[in-house]
Amino acid sequence: LHPGDHPSRTWSPGGGRVAFTRSGGGDLDVWVMRESGRNPTRFTTSPADDVDPTWSPNGRRIAFVRETSRRDRLVIGRVSGGPKRVLRLDLRSLENPTWSPDGRLIAFQAWVRRAFAIFTVRPDGSHLRRLTSGGRPSEHSPSWAPRGRFIAYTSQRRDFAERIFVMRRNGSDEHQIRTGVPCDDECDFDQPIFSPNGRLLVFDVADEGEDWSYRVIVVRRGTTTHRTLIDAPLDARSVILEDWEPVR
Repeated sequence: LHPGDHPSRTWSPGGGRVAFTRSGGGDLDVWVMRESGRNPTRFTTSPADDVDPTWSPNGRRIAFVRETSRRDRLVIGRVSGGPKRVLRLDLRSLENPTWSPDGRLIAFQAWVRRAFAIFTVRPDGSHLRRLTSGGRPSEHSPSWAPRGRFIAYTSQRRDFAERIFVMRRNGSDEHQIRTGVPCDDECDFDQPIFSPNGRLLVFDVADEGEDWSYRVIVVRRGTTTHRTLIDAPLDARSVILEDWEPVR
């Protein structure tokens, strides 16, 4: 990667390739390269900004967000080339698309009633479904569990603090993840990502209290057993969690 690259990037299934967003010519485009950094190939050439790429489970397609002046669009294209499908969902501020492990759904967040809500849609644009209410609380940053039965996400509750929640893929049975972190009721938690085996969740923690710190934490699901991966001053919160490297 070079200085013109955008933080959004993701590993292909099984590893080997990375999709990422690069700035050039006044706009952002999606590129694909080998994990070594060799052979970067431009995947999109739109005059709009193309961001937030996500791979299909079989590695043959990439979905991404095309940001336009009117509406953001979810776009899907084959890695091998050819025309791309534009899903016209009539939603504002689409972000963070992520493909379900079975390839049947794409989860993402969109702006509804002054806050973000989480949606799913089929890759052909059908069966658009809102999983969370929209309005307050605001929900964002969806992440699929490896078997596709659950989605982890960030929820901003009425006290404006952000917490990690998990729900079923149909939006039912939502519950908060208790982390065992000392500031569990005071800090902001964000960017949850399941490990490839589904046993762990990694996320960031911002403590604006006395510690004024930023941490990346990994917790074992169903317990409060956790480990700190990064511990830094709060102004280091520019760190963006993207993905686990697939185990090979």
